[in-house]
Amino acid sequence: MKKYSQRFLLAFCSLVLFTTLFVPFTNAKASENQVKSVNENEQVDSGEMLDEDEAAEVEVLILNPEEQAELDKLSALLAQSFVRNDMGSYSFDVNKAKELGLTPEEIELANHLFTDVLNQKDIKKIVGDNAPAIVTYSKAKIAAKALAVTLKKYGSKVDSAIDKGIDLLPIKAENKKKYKKIITTVALVKVLNNFIGVTDTVENLVVRGIQTLVPGMPDWIASGIAKTLMMVLPI
Repeated sequence: MKKYSQRFLLAFCSLVLFTTLFVPFTNAKASENQVKSVNENEQVDSGEMLDEDEAAEVEVLILNPEEQAELDKLSALLAQSFVRNDMGSYSFDVNKAKELGLTPEEIELANHLFTDVLNQKDIKKIVGDNAPAIVTYSKAKIAAKALAVTLKKYGSKVDSAIDKGIDLLPIKAENKKKYKKIITTVALVKVLNNFIGVTDTVENLVVRGIQTLVPGMPDWIASGIAKTLMMVLPI
């Protein structure tokens, strides 16, 4: 009888020791795994949460054939409105523009655009002169994604500059309204973020971004908007 009592006592003590040491350890591990699982889920969720602006698709303005033909005609008329001096530089000739049938408003806007905004390189491009032109702006290059960050930082100023650049264009008011709706800071940021591994000058990147949003837009229009936009960027 005494022998059985000793065995029972030994078994009971073993059970108490097991309960004291192992069960808390098991519970602790289970708790640790549970916390780890929750943290992992939180990381996955936060990783999948995208900024609404970044996640949305880019809206593109597709010009209809009539609109494209109208722009091409305007570009052709403007190309004939320049006179070239002995030094090879071009200037906008108001009288020639009148003879070609441009309206007073178109002439006023075009004269300002090609005199005060665009440079000789832009003008030579529109008239088809392939001779190299001296440019005064910086040719420093920047990554497209870095430019996207800068545009986003100065969003409201960039939007205002874009609208101002569009207002300076000698195009119809209805087309200006369409451009303002499509060409925004948010849209340019989305487009530039898709230019993976691309490095270029700020102006070239902005021009490429604008022409991605409005395929078929003439270079002189995109450059006019880009140059006005660049005036508010500290780069």
